[in-house]
Amino acid sequence: MRDSVARVLPEWNKNLPLYNYLYGIYAFALVEMNQHLEAENYAKQGLDMNRRDGNAIHSLAHVYEMTGQFDKGISFFENTINDWDNNNFVSCHFNWHLALYHIESGNFEAALELFDTKILPAYTASGATYDSFDASSLLYRLQLEDVNVVEKWSPVSKLANKHKDNHMFLFNDAHILMAFLGNGDTNNAQEFLTSVQDFTRNGSGDVCRIFKESSENLLGAIRDYDVKSYTEATNSLQSVKYKLDKIGGSNAQRDVFNILLLNTAVRSATPDHIALARSLMHEREAGRRNSPLTERLRRKLNDRIQVNGTM
Repeated sequence: MRDSVARVLPEWNKNLPLYNYLYGIYAFALVEMNQHLEAENYAKQGLDMNRRDGNAIHSLAHVYEMTGQFDKGISFFENTINDWDNNNFVSCHFNWHLALYHIESGNFEAALELFDTKILPAYTASGATYDSFDASSLLYRLQLEDVNVVEKWSPVSKLANKHKDNHMFLFNDAHILMAFLGNGDTNNAQEFLTSVQDFTRNGSGDVCRIFKESSENLLGAIRDYDVKSYTEATNSLQSVKYKLDKIGGSNAQRDVFNILLLNTAVRSATPDHIALARSLMHEREAGRRNSPLTERLRRKLNDRIQVNGTM
């Protein structure tokens, strides 16, 4: 994606229609290659040409998320709300990005308000797969923060049910499982996992190959975390950590699995997982300096060490 735009961008005339969109698309590709400074530069150039450029807005949102500039992200979205909130296609996802900044900052009430007033209504209206990720991911991240969202899962689980046999991407299926387990739909969850197994055995093509490679461990980790089997969840998720870039979604979207692995390692009874948790925190801080979320997890880990005496 990055290279395809880089090849043609110098050949375009800035007076041509939609020229600014090249900058937003290029910026997003740069974000996904972890070239955040360059991405920010191109996104801002795109917005200078058209402040309503959804690609440029989206790319800048990813820059602020992936570099830990959460306050700047909140300010950006709140100050530009009239440029994007009336766009039915992207407004749900942009509100999800705004909610992530609030979760990171520890303002869970603000994130829940966005779920209730923006994200769930958009998902209910569209029923679209791309809106389902936002709803499931937001609730799951709050759940990992020990926020009680039990009463929020029911409509998300109900809407996810119609996608449970699609198996378009493993990223999608992970969020479907989150919804079923979050709502306590154990029967649906088991039927869904059986459907995944059938697809993995009988399917073909690149998507099926990725399922065969990672679905058992990724979905197994989500299931194990739900039943407090933290050691098993940690082992399963750690084994596919560096394969998850193939499953779909962006770096920011897949970060939910990094946060899950941190939580499983912090809660695991296995001493080696204490060292793993510390290493994962260092890794996260390398990209997100001064992350309140990481600090909260560090406090949980230190509290556990004090209680159990595990070093």
